Amino acid sequence: MNHKESPTPNPSPNTREDAAGREHDDKAQQVAQVGADSRRGFFSGLENIFHNPTEVQLQLLRQAVEESNEAIILATGQLAPPGPQIVYVNPAFTKMTGYAPEEVIGKTPSILGGPKTDLSVISRLREDIAAGKVFHGEMINYHKDRSEMYLEWTAGPVRNERGEVTYFAAALRDMTEIRRVEEELRRSEGQLRDILHQSITAVFVKDLEGRYVMITHSSRKG
Repeated sequence: MNHKESPTPNPSPNTREDAAGREHDDKAQQVAQVGADSRRGFFSGLENIFHNPTEVQLQLLRQAVEESNEAIILATGQLAPPGPQIVYVNPAFTKMTGYAPEEVIGKTPSILGGPKTDLSVISRLREDIAAGKVFHGEMINYHKDRSEMYLEWTAGPVRNERGEVTYFAAALRDMTEIRRVEEELRRSEGQLRDILHQSITAVFVKDLEGRYVMITHSSRKG
């Protein structure tokens, strides 16, 4: 007897939808698993960072230093000759002085010195650093092209866990334009005084509170 094979029934729409649904659920579960693993890795990374605050502090410090408008120098704490060696400068230092990092790292800060640099200020800087104090002072320094600039220095010691001074950090602020304007004002004031004193009429100058700050006598001969 010949038996005819019954044709395989076509899956009903509901069966296809169930299969598609199961496949979708499997993919969704895989994606969810990957996402969960990724989030665990991400939060694990955050936990590692926040469990190590020194790393966070260093990251924040580096970002602040890199973005600072003031020139920053980090040098070794060796104050005896030949002196401290520069180990780091920030981008503002290069912009201010013209020196690229590779031109100054390993050199001493004296690379910024020149004929008009006040050696007594440098001596006071070294004394304050050696004593663990913060130094604040101003001196004439020099760009890479050897043109003058007037810098305000604020420098302090960096200590290790034993309290030993191992490095010192300095922030440099360019005061050249401010000092130039001040000098021009002094010169202009001097010229004005000369003009007033040579005037043929008496001149009385008061301040905002009505006090006399200048009285010139007439140069007219009686």
